[in-house]
Amino acid sequence: MKKILFLFASILLLGSAVCAKDVIPTKVFDANQNSFGVYQISDKSMTLYAEPDEKSMILKRISWNDESTDVNGLDLQDLFVLYLPDRSLSLLTVVDETDDWVKVVYDAKKAHTGWLKKDDPLKFMPWGVFYNIYGKKYGLYQLKQAPETCNTIRVSPDNLAQTVGTINMPKKIILNIIKGNWALVSVSDIDKYPKTGFVRWRGDNGEKYYFPLIKKVVGVN
Repeated sequence: MKKILFLFASILLLGSAVCAKDVIPTKVFDANQNSFGVYQISDKSMTLYAEPDEKSMILKRISWNDESTDVNGLDLQDLFVLYLPDRSLSLLTVVDETDDWVKVVYDAKKAHTGWLKKDDPLKFMPWGVFYNIYGKKYGLYQLKQAPETCNTIRVSPDNLAQTVGTINMPKKIILNIIKGNWALVSVSDIDKYPKTGFVRWRGDNGEKYYFPLIKKVVGVN
């Protein structure tokens, strides 16, 4: 019996460790306010500089692997805004950009940032581009602590526009297009009446109310 209990506990601990390596935003704060977009890291290492210049001071060298639960003493959720190894997604939050560099958040808890040299300009995606690519593909989900106002669906992207309905307990939120701080969505709700219109996906200060519902690959733990 003791062996069975030990085996069961080991499985639970292993499952927790595997789950811990995925980073998916859950709260409004997690989606990083006042940021430009995201940068996709392909390699599993990076060097961060104090200035957008390789001759400037090196702030930190970071490396990891797909089994990591922390990175050089950093929690994964403080380094990545989205981290799904099974989908080869390792996204850093970008707070500034030049032609050849991005300034990224590498410790969200302490608000530490550093400059990373781009290895491919196309790996930087402004938030609107990121949402239009991944939100259209996977749909959206609402982040916790989002204000009630972002549940209101309107006929046009205007706070004073006529109301179409509200999002209550959505089964699916399909993104059609991003327009500024507004998203044109088609919602399948618990009331079974489809609704299409504009909702606020982002606040005036850059806080995110919705995020693309990027799921793990089926069958991958």
